[in-house]
Amino acid sequence: MPDTLRFPHLEGVARLAHAVTERRGGASRGPYASWNLGASVGDDPAALEENARLLREAIGARARVRFPRQVHGAAVLDADADAPAGARLGEGDAVTVSKPGRPVGVLGADCPGVIVVDPVRHALALAHSG
Repeated sequence: MPDTLRFPHLEGVARLAHAVTERRGGASRGPYASWNLGASVGDDPAALEENARLLREAIGARARVRFPRQVHGAAVLDADADAPAGARLGEGDAVTVSKPGRPVGVLGADCPGVIVVDPVRHALALAHSG
């Protein structure tokens, strides 16, 4: 299993599974040899699918983790919108979600992600802060 980092102060938040992935591990090979989750770089689709499966397993998610198509902009996407739980997210750099079973993420290479949690409303926002 590839490595993940967890924030101890978020471990006690009900209905929240979270992780920051590390590069080590994963199914990607060659120039992408890592736990690559970015579909826009030319990695082997089979390796990306396995990496996505490993992520689901690491956080205990039943559905595929959805990522926005990040563009270094200001758009905030609503993962609770009436699309099916596994539907792809659009173009944007932040995602909000409050419905259970809709795992989301943001990608970063040299840009850190920001997580904002509302433990009362069981809401989450993730932002790619590039």
